[in-house]
Amino acid sequence: VTAGAGGGEAWVFRHDPQIRLATAVRLTEDQMLALLSSVSCPSLALFASDGYHGDASVRAARLAALPSLVDCRQDLPGAHHLHMTRPEAVAPHLLAFLDRLQRGGAA
Repeated sequence: VTAGAGGGEAWVFRHDPQIRLATAVRLTEDQMLALLSSVSCPSLALFASDGYHGDASVRAARLAALPSLVDCRQDLPGAHHLHMTRPEAVAPHLLAFLDRLQRGGAA
């Protein structure tokens, strides 16, 4: 959250440009679970119906490892880059999540 136009607050989305670089480092599942368990900010998980599904038990374990998971929606219509190709499917869930946070309902 940052100062917005007119002095109010506004959400600002940022990303790390290095995330687009190829990497030779792949996390083990134990490392992935440790990383997820260290996330302290409120989290929203959205999964596309035609995305990378992987093993259902792995997905469940990863979601369970997120102590800050506020909401999870699975099988939204779309593919891996759901937020770019189907923003209309993502927007209502993202807006509801942000509204819940604004009202103090993160936990």
